[in-house]
Amino acid sequence: DLKGQPLYDLKTTGPATWGATTAAITQSDCDQVAKVALAAQFRTAPSCTFTPMFNPNTPALCTTAGQSPQYHLFQGFESGMTGWATQQTPVSPSTWNDRPWTVVTSAPDGHAGSVVFGPNPVVGDCSVDLENGVTSLLSPVIAIPAGSPTPVRMAWDHLVSIEIDYDGGNLRASVNGGPFNLVPASAFTFNPYNDTLAGSSTNDNPMAGQAAWSGGDGGAVTSKWGQSQINLSQISVDPGDTVQFRWDLGSDGCNGWDGWYMDDVRVYSCAPCTTPGAPTGL
Repeated sequence: DLKGQPLYDLKTTGPATWGATTAAITQSDCDQVAKVALAAQFRTAPSCTFTPMFNPNTPALCTTAGQSPQYHLFQGFESGMTGWATQQTPVSPSTWNDRPWTVVTSAPDGHAGSVVFGPNPVVGDCSVDLENGVTSLLSPVIAIPAGSPTPVRMAWDHLVSIEIDYDGGNLRASVNGGPFNLVPASAFTFNPYNDTLAGSSTNDNPMAGQAAWSGGDGGAVTSKWGQSQINLSQISVDPGDTVQFRWDLGSDGCNGWDGWYMDDVRVYSCAPCTTPGAPTGL
């Protein structure tokens, strides 16, 4: 369609005057473009092997035959967030857009029922309108009864759609009223953090450089629901202890994707099926 059409100098000689005509597009030009497209495989579908953020092959909560979960906490958020708390820690309170964790009844990927949601909104300009800060979800303090079977375990379901590398979420725990420390990837037995956030030299997120869930499934800006599982004995949570969890979602100064959806938080021990625990906090 462009054969015979003139090409102009890449300049102007006045406010509304193109540069001089220097050539016209020929069939030879079209042939060269076709060769480039072939050599660079522009028209060949990529052979990318994108992988999901979460491994979908979820193991049972209790893998020993004859055992089932004895729950110390089971929160499905169907009756709201009673006993749970939220907090926001902006770097610049005057420009921060309010974004608390809330219960929502419409979740992605066809997930039914109520879930809790931490927003990662598309806001800010990283210059004047700064949106860097952390919004947190805190569980109740959970008492692990003395004499409970060991190890104490934890699992929850979640879906992540968070600006890749610069925003992200992770989990912290306070044992026996101590400080909230990051639960390390080594404590996870299934689906640990998938990323390490960009460092503070390029990222003004207060969580810069930390292990986190960030991004979505490979080649996508969202993910499928998955389950993460933790051996809490790896962070010194044992029978007779108390533990409180804090999910932190950190943002840099601008932009975002969607957010972090979570459901069915379980803290439990595995016990013989004849003595199951009753779920609480449903």
